[in-house]
Amino acid sequence: MREALFFVYPKQLPKSFGGASIYVSPRADRRVLYPGWKKCAGDLMIVADKNVNKGDVVWDIGGNLGIFSVLAAGKAGASGRVFAVEPDPYYANLISRSVARLRATYAPIQVVCAAVSQTVGIAEYSVSSKGHARSTLKSFNDDDDAQVRSVVTVT
Repeated sequence: MREALFFVYPKQLPKSFGGASIYVSPRADRRVLYPGWKKCAGDLMIVADKNVNKGDVVWDIGGNLGIFSVLAAGKAGASGRVFAVEPDPYYANLISRSVARLRATYAPIQVVCAAVSQTVGIAEYSVSSKGHARSTLKSFNDDDDAQVRSVVTVT
């Protein structure tokens, strides 16, 4: 059943954020299946609307689907810049696919497939089979009972 959630489809953002269509997947958040954005990204829209201004540089740490990255890019405009840091290659690729569809009115978005840690170096990132929020750097979760779908090397 969980495999059925791996499909990806484009979903259009509100016009107030540029109206771009970005790729989403219920694998990350089943709430994207609801019409509109209020149930799955209403909080992100409030944060972007109240805190991002034209020309701003924004870092989205743990970019997931890239929803906040694109919202921020819409608010920052072409003179701004957004960095989306996402350690899971699946989601980093999904963000990159969405970025490729954006118009020039959006801030450029640089997708960085990396993890954020208190130490510098190369680490293993365990991608959970029970939901994206349970994925973690192996050094922080050495639980042998964790249901890991894959392990990737990140910087």
